[in-house]
Amino acid sequence: MLFRYLEISSFYNSMDGLLRSKFAYPHANFRYVIAPTGSIPSSLYPLNLNEKQVNSIFAMGVKDAQDVINKGSKESLDDLIHYHALKKTGNKQIAEHTYGSFLEAKKNGEFEEYDIMKDPYMRKYTYKVQK
Repeated sequence: MLFRYLEISSFYNSMDGLLRSKFAYPHANFRYVIAPTGSIPSSLYPLNLNEKQVNSIFAMGVKDAQDVINKGSKESLDDLIHYHALKKTGNKQIAEHTYGSFLEAKKNGEFEEYDIMKDPYMRKYTYKVQK
């Protein structure tokens, strides 16, 4: 249970830094943000994966990085923030999705366009007060 908590906590801490940066520097181009699109195998003990699992993780990482680069700059951060916002607010529509399946569903029109600057829930990451 501790290891799962640490995995989740690490994700949310990373997202917290990205969100604060996005609000602090709204005109900055955060070119590429690479995140795993699928589930990463885990075990009871850290780094206790077999060779096949490790190779699968590396292959997914290479593919995810190449997909983000091919997609172009800026979109990767905005998509990740949209996914995170849906997770954070407990949106039931996102519960069945990995990040990768969310991207596919968004491309197919299953999710609306998202603007973090207009999301009142996410405004807590900025010093600006929304009236």
